[in-house]
Amino acid sequence: MAYMDTMTGLGNRTAFLEENKSNAIFPGMISYIMMDANNLKTINDTLGHNKGDELIITIAKCMRKAVGHNGQCYRIGGDEFVIILKNKTAAETEEIINKVRCEIEFADKQSDITISVAIGYVWTDTEQKNLEDLMQHADDEMYKDKKKTKENKSKFDELIEDVEAANAGADVVILGLKSDLQKLERLQDVDWIADSQKEERARLGRLGSYGVTTLVEIPQRFAKNDVTKKLIKPGKLYIMPNVDNKFVKFTDVGETEIIEVSEKGERQDDFQTYEVQREMGIAVILDKYHGVFNIAN
Repeated sequence: MAYMDTMTGLGNRTAFLEENKSNAIFPGMISYIMMDANNLKTINDTLGHNKGDELIITIAKCMRKAVGHNGQCYRIGGDEFVIILKNKTAAETEEIINKVRCEIEFADKQSDITISVAIGYVWTDTEQKNLEDLMQHADDEMYKDKKKTKENKSKFDELIEDVEAANAGADVVILGLKSDLQKLERLQDVDWIADSQKEERARLGRLGSYGVTTLVEIPQRFAKNDVTKKLIKPGKLYIMPNVDNKFVKFTDVGETEIIEVSEKGERQDDFQTYEVQREMGIAVILDKYHGVFNIAN
C-alpha cells in the first residue's frame, strides 16, 4: 500500500522514485510520458471536489487501459501522471500515446465533465541516462501541449467574434462533423443536448452549444452531394452567420436534391442559398463572411 495511490490504484510518487533509481543505468530504450489533467482547479471550484476526483480517477483508468502490460503508470502529484515504457521504440511510444488520447476522448464523450489532458514525452536509447534532463524535457513538452490548447481556444473564440463583427453583429453557428465538434471539449466544456432531446437532435442536427454558440452537425451523407460535399472536410469547423435565422433550414423529407434559391431582399439577387432536401437541410449562405478553424491539431 505504501507504493500505491489510494484514489487511483496507480503507483504513487514513492513508487515512481524507487523505479527511477534503476532507470539511470537501464541499458535499453526508455520513454517518459508526462501527463497533466486540464482544468482540475476549475472543475473543483465550480462543480465540487467530487467531480475533480472523478476527473483524476477517469484519467487513471484511461492510462491503464491504453498502456496495459507495456509499461508502468504513476500518479506523482495532484493532477500529474507519468508513464514509463521500457524497450519500446519511439514509434511504439507514440502509438501508446495515441491510445491514451483515444481513451481520454472516449471517456470525455461518456462524462458530464470535461476529461482532457496535456501530454509530453521523451524517448532515449543512450546507455548513460540523465534522468533529470529527460524528465525536464518531457515536462517542457507537456506544458507546450497545454499552452497550445489555451492558444487554440483564444484563436477560436477570436474567430467567432470576428465572424460576428464582419456580419454586422449577426449570431453565428458552428458547423462540423460530429467527431470534430466533439473535439471542442479540448478547449472548454460543451453543453450537449440531453438524451431526452435526441429526437430534436436527430431532426435538427443541433448537438449542443459552445458557450452561447449553437453546434450543428454536418451529416456524413452530405459528402455525396456536389454542393454540400465541399463542407465535408475532416478536422475543419465552420463558423457561419445565422442571417435572419436563415442559415439552418429544415426541409421536407425526400431524395437528395440540390435547389438554388434566390432569397428576396432589397434586390432579387440579394444573396443565394442552396437548400438540401433532406430531413435536415443545410442552407449555405454564399457571399457572407465566415471562418474556418482547424480543430484537428
